[in-house]
Order: sequence, then C-alpha cells, then structure tokens
Amino acid sequence: RGRAASGSGGPVTTTQELVNRSLRRHAHRTAVVDEGRRLTYAQLDLRSRQLDRVLRDTGCGDTVPVALYLPDCSEYLEADVATGRAGILRVGIGERLSADEVEYIVADSGAAVVITTTDLLERLRSGGAQLPRVVTVGEEYEALLADAQDDEAWRTAAPDDAAYLMYTSGTTGRPKGATHTQRGR
Repeated sequence: RGRAASGSGGPVTTTQELVNRSLRRHAHRTAVVDEGRRLTYAQLDLRSRQLDRVLRDTGCGDTVPVALYLPDCSEYLEADVATGRAGILRVGIGERLSADEVEYIVADSGAAVVITTTDLLERLRSGGAQLPRVVTVGEEYEALLADAQDDEAWRTAAPDDAAYLMYTSGTTGRPKGATHTQRGR
C-alpha cells in the first residue's frame, strides 16, 4: 500500500494520517462532552496542537514517550490526539495500578513527562514514587496550553514508527511493554 496524500481520500497508512483526516473532516461537529464541557473537532484540533508543542518542548518524541496516567476525561483524548497526530510515543497507564507498578512503567518506558490528576499524583507521591516532569490536569495544564505556540510543525510518522507502548499486567512478574506501530488499518 502506498501513502495517501493528505486529504486525498485514499487508504490511510498511519495513525497520524487517520487522526489528521478526521479532525479536518469533522471540524464543526462535537468531538467530546466531558462534565458539561463540549469541544468541537476544531477545538480539539487546536488544543491537541498546543499540547503537541508542550510535549515536544519537554523532550517527548517518537522514541521518548509521554505517560498518560489519567482517568477517562477530555484531557486524555487531547493527549491521545496530540501524540497520534505528532508521532509522539504514548504510554497509557491504568489508574487502578499500584504506585509501584506506575513508577516501574514510567521508568521502564523512559517517559519524559507524566500527565495526571492531582488525586492520582497524591497516590503516587504517598507511595514514594520517583517521577520525571509531571503535568497535572487543571490550572497547570491549561496554563501550559495557553502559553503554547500553535503550529502544525510535527514530524511525519512512517507506518513502522512506534505509536503506543502498552504494558501487560505483569502476571508473570513485572509489567512488560509491547510496542504498537503507526500503521493504520
């Protein structure tokens, strides 16, 4: 399969192309409703571009991931879209994991940034977890987005580039990471 030209309607070959095409195609439709807050695809597009800039400025990229230790919320979706569109490696961490498991996954993955909530961060800190840079959802997160430059200068991801780093539950010992590529279906 060949790469589809942007907006050509041809086959999608990467997660990045799928995300970018969907954001453009549905710009004025509602993308997410979270606790009374509505975002259109155009607003999700803008916020994800701003978050992409924040993540790249803190060292995240195609081989240095961002860890998302979040409940289901609009910020999780923004981070997922930002990483998918920018070719940034993402590690999703379940909120039910122990502080030790979360700390291990963050360290093992080499994440440069952890995005989380103040409640989840408190749980980690009470367990003595050592973490890289932490961004908490709320005022800090919103301030970073507000200060971020809005640009579309992301790298183009190749189909075999890493997109997600998913960790097993560790039933036979420590959790193990499995990489999923950008290749679309």
